[in-house]
Amino acid sequence: MIRRPPRSTPSNSSAASDVYKRQTTGPATVNSNPSAIISPDPAEVCSGLDLVLNGNPSGGSGNFINHLWTGDTGPLNSTAVVDPTFNNVDLSRTDYNLTYTVTDDKGCTGSDNIVVTNYPALSNTLLVSDPVICYGETAFITVSGSESGVRYQLRLDSDNSLVGSYVNGTGGDITLPASPFVTTTYNVLAYWPGPGCDVEIVDKSVVTVNPLPDPYEVIGGGSYCAGDVGKEVFLAGSNAGINYQLRLDGSDTGSPVSGTGSALNFGNQTLAGNYTVYAVNSTTLCSNTMNGSVNITVNPLPLVYDVTGGGDYCSGGSGVEVVLSGSESGIDYQLERVPR
Repeated sequence: MIRRPPRSTPSNSSAASDVYKRQTTGPATVNSNPSAIISPDPAEVCSGLDLVLNGNPSGGSGNFINHLWTGDTGPLNSTAVVDPTFNNVDLSRTDYNLTYTVTDDKGCTGSDNIVVTNYPALSNTLLVSDPVICYGETAFITVSGSESGVRYQLRLDSDNSLVGSYVNGTGGDITLPASPFVTTTYNVLAYWPGPGCDVEIVDKSVVTVNPLPDPYEVIGGGSYCAGDVGKEVFLAGSNAGINYQLRLDGSDTGSPVSGTGSALNFGNQTLAGNYTVYAVNSTTLCSNTMNGSVNITVNPLPLVYDVTGGGDYCSGGSGVEVVLSGSESGIDYQLERVPR
């Protein structure tokens, strides 16, 4: 017969302790940390303007009891709210490093970092040029003393519609091209590429467009025989204040002729070639090539040959021969009797 050893009986105090432990111990609770995502991101603002930041806490217990912003907090209106306002007037700084930390009612924390880029205030007092061009030309409007990193956009002043593409500032003078057909007023918008803040430059550009000389027809020309006085070249009309230059095969020939309000005669021209007329306004220097052209052809004279033969013959005879010592194809020869 097998006997079991007697069980030990715990003391009353030990048994009570074990019962308490069994009643009070259990799995530990792990609280999750909240998270934070700062917006806007990227955070960019122009000096003197408001930028509202938001830590956007989430998760954790959902009950957030503390908000704390640290770092370069000088421009913030509060460091203890979830959504402070950033407003900076210090033009000597550009980047501000900020950290947002949120704490929930379980004592758990979450954080996020961001760099706020502060753009200096834009200058609206730059000088803008007023070019003068001829019809059909491109004007180059100069903006003096542009700022590096700033974009400059030319606009029609009448409705602020964009003209061409923006030009980046260089720290020096820049040019903005425009090709108006009539005298036109423009303005220039300066803006930072990031935050979208901008300013219109006070000084406006007036591009003056001068007309070209009126076109008239070049007439005359033709063929003449070598040794003759040549052929006349005319311009069908002209205007006072305009100088008209005759050109032979693209090069000036003779002196310019001043417009009279009527047709012009450039006189007899003896050189063969193509004649055109180039007109220049004596005040604006705007120029224009007149319509059309004329050709002058110099025809050579027939070659000279000796006339031989002739002589006396008796009355009632058959006469005597007259002979030309040579001839050219395509030339008609007419015998003429010269009275004695």
